[in-house]
Amino acid sequence: MRERINPFESRLHVKEQYESQLAMLETTDLLETFPDGNQGIRGIDGQEYLAPTLAEINHRMVEHRETLETKTKQGFQRIILVPFGLPLATLIEKYRAAIQRHFDDRKLFYTKADAHDQNEELAPITEINADGPLFVWDEYQNADQAEIDPKTGRVSPPKLVYHPKEFSANHGGETKQEIIKVNGGWRILLLEDMPNIPKAGKAKTTAGRTQIDAQGTQIKQYMEAGKYTPNSIEYLNALTAESSNPSSPYFEEQGMTPEDQIIYALTHLEAENQVIDDWQGHGKISWQIGAYFPVSRYVPIADWDRGGRQADLDGNDHDRRNDYYGLRSAVGV
Repeated sequence: MRERINPFESRLHVKEQYESQLAMLETTDLLETFPDGNQGIRGIDGQEYLAPTLAEINHRMVEHRETLETKTKQGFQRIILVPFGLPLATLIEKYRAAIQRHFDDRKLFYTKADAHDQNEELAPITEINADGPLFVWDEYQNADQAEIDPKTGRVSPPKLVYHPKEFSANHGGETKQEIIKVNGGWRILLLEDMPNIPKAGKAKTTAGRTQIDAQGTQIKQYMEAGKYTPNSIEYLNALTAESSNPSSPYFEEQGMTPEDQIIYALTHLEAENQVIDDWQGHGKISWQIGAYFPVSRYVPIADWDRGGRQADLDGNDHDRRNDYYGLRSAVGV
């Protein structure tokens, strides 16, 4: 019956993933139960946004059947429910608490080289930073909300914008308030279940699509001549162009936001007891090119830092080049 409702049920196990996502959101205290018994979030605009229902997800998948038929075959099979409308500060604090809880319970491990290898031994994280398990760059503080100067009453726009067209003063991005006013407080995404962004030469090809590795092997035509690693501008230019091209293997893909990154990190943490983007291990630092800090001209990044013994939510200059950095993309449902 479920297969008739959603043609992707057998491939994605949609009901099981949906229930797992709700359980993760409850475990990490990201869901609120409203007086009528329904669960959801209260957005930065003060509005209630109910959690997506399984019927809603099934409907959306059927509605986008043609695109998802291709993308799911290419490996985009991890469903995440992103409570995007929440204040970013709330998501950050719940992420911090979850890492600490796993460490206290001795269930915090470095990322395996192969997430699907049941025989690979887990390496425990035995120390965390005395200041806590998560470093957060100061610019993230209330970055998704307008600020009011208490002395002058002047309102400054949010420091963080989403869906930028370019990393410049003419970014063309939107604020969180603008997005949730139109699209509501939740994002439903499909990801590759890829806790390690691939190094050069390690990208896998599935159904005609090759993962984008940390040297940008697959997007060389968008890179400045003579450069060996892409910067975030080139990643954005490549994904923007390829995502709008129906014949491209990267059609309909988008850059992730810090909110998306946190939810994927929490999903992997709760399911596998492992961190993601362990760049001194098997992974890379990940650019979140779905967001931008226009004043600093920085793009969000995230990782697990072995030297610092903590996860990082940070930013770096949009033209920074380093083969320790890579890209994870998403597909909207």
